[in-house]
Amino acid sequence: MLLASILSTLIVLSNLELVQATKYSLCDKDKTDSEVSNLIISQCETLQDTCPFVRGTNKTIELDFTPKKKAEQVKVKVAGKISHLPVPFHIKPDNACGNYGFDCPLEPNKPYKFKLSLPILKTYPKRNVDILLRLLDESDHEIVCVEIPARIQDPQTDSAT
Repeated sequence: MLLASILSTLIVLSNLELVQATKYSLCDKDKTDSEVSNLIISQCETLQDTCPFVRGTNKTIELDFTPKKKAEQVKVKVAGKISHLPVPFHIKPDNACGNYGFDCPLEPNKPYKFKLSLPILKTYPKRNVDILLRLLDESDHEIVCVEIPARIQDPQTDSAT
């Protein structure tokens, strides 16, 4: 009975963790020099086709990855892909080392967690967009690149308008 209770609790907890993971795809597996183990975005669930990015708020993005090669420096690049053209989000600072959850250099086969609070400005147009999150090394080679289907939108209101 106790064993069944423990197993039930573990199954529930593992399912809760799965709900928190976010739908994403790797940009180009042949160019990426890392294994991505998890991506979590605040207020975004796996079952959603697009992740809501509400204007005037911040989105927290957490990315767990393991680089295959050493990187002395890491830059962050985020863009919204609109009609196949990347439109950059301005990330300050763009130097990831010491600013987003890890220090450099990155060592091969060691897991890291990248954490970014991304402001979604009120001036961004309301539309579907693919968010490209890229981490680049000192030679501008991709360490990680993920693509997240998103919808930039206004806050939901309870009033019927």
